Amino acid sequence: VSEVEQAHQAVLDRIEQAEATAFGSGGPDLKTRLETILNLVRTAAEEYEVAVKDGQVVNAHEYQDALGFVRVAERLLEGVSDEERRQAAEAIAATQEQLDAIAVAWPSLVPPEQIETDPSLVHGAAARIEIASLSVK
Repeated sequence: VSEVEQAHQAVLDRIEQAEATAFGSGGPDLKTRLETILNLVRTAAEEYEVAVKDGQVVNAHEYQDALGFVRVAERLLEGVSDEERRQAAEAIAATQEQLDAIAVAWPSLVPPEQIETDPSLVHGAAARIEIASLSVK
C-alpha cells in the first residue's frame, strides 16, 4: 500500500508539473479546464466501452485507464478558483453533477467480473459536460 501511495503521489506531482509547464503558475483558464475535462471524460467513455461488454468487464486495463481519466478530470474541476465558481456556477455544477453520476461505473479499482453500468452512461455524461461548457467564454 505504501509503494502504491508513493507512486500515486509521484503521478500527481508530475501532472502538476506538466500543468505548470503548459499553463504557467496560474493554471489553465476555466474554458480550457472544462474542455480538458470534457476530453478526459470522452476518452474515459471510449476506454470504458472497450472494457465493458454486455455487463462483463472484458478488459481490466482499459477499465482502470478509464477510471484514471475520470480521476484526473475530477482533480481539474477541484482546481477551479472561487472567482471562476462564481462566474460560471451553472456550468461547474453541471460538470460536477456528471462526474458524480458516472462514479458508479467504477465500484472499485479492481474491476468486478460483472458490472451493471453501460458505457452509454459515460458517453452521455461527456455530452452533457460539453453542453455545460459551451456557456463559458
